Amino acid sequence: MGNMLGSCLGGREEENEEQTAVIVCRTSNECESRLESSKQSRKLMVIDFSAAWCGPCKFMEPIVDELSIRYKDVQFIKVDVDENTGFARRFGIDCMPTFVFLREGKEVDRLSGAGKVELENKIKSNRPASLRA
Repeated sequence: MGNMLGSCLGGREEENEEQTAVIVCRTSNECESRLESSKQSRKLMVIDFSAAWCGPCKFMEPIVDELSIRYKDVQFIKVDVDENTGFARRFGIDCMPTFVFLREGKEVDRLSGAGKVELENKIKSNRPASLRA
């Protein structure tokens, strides 16, 4: 699981406000509330730790949006590390983007960097079989 952060990978070519199932946590209370709710669910939760200034994060944004629509049995949460430094520190986030995979409130996997294929593969492999759509 190497770090593929590398160079700036560019932003969105067009601002498409298409429907997305990604939940943006703007406050530490929202983040904590989502984390608590994940403890009561067998659903996979993917936390996307990113920053507004991060090129690779901007590259991954439409990919995460698309995956959130495709995988209805997975909950996607977006956390800006600059707005929620304490929450990011709690997960030991030291590069962006970092995707943390939780099930029943416990970390089951992690991916650092802008890897589209790797992200989808980790989503597929970490979804509970009984909840797969």
